[in-house]
Amino acid sequence: MNRDGGADESTWQECFAAARKQVPSQWSDFAVEILTVLVMAGTTAEGETNGMAADALAWFLRHRADVLNEAMRWAGMEMVSFAPAAGFGRYSNERALITLRQLRIRLGG
Repeated sequence: MNRDGGADESTWQECFAAARKQVPSQWSDFAVEILTVLVMAGTTAEGETNGMAADALAWFLRHRADVLNEAMRWAGMEMVSFAPAAGFGRYSNERALITLRQLRIRLGG
């Protein structure tokens, strides 16, 4: 990672909070974590934002193989589709799968 874990945690928390605001209140934290991972992994971002998202994903997923595996399953079944979000471009399940596979290798899984 290029930055300290505190910055990665902060980036993750901001993305998670944004996702939580956009889903029904009955969604579990686990489901929102999966959604957050998919959005971060499957959207294009410009410059530093892309690197920040990748580092924050690696920070979070380092000890959350359950979320990584489920996010890859959701992307593989094309269960999700998102409109562009602020700072991000279009979402792609294919891009999410590629990013998550790269993260799995990076994390040694």
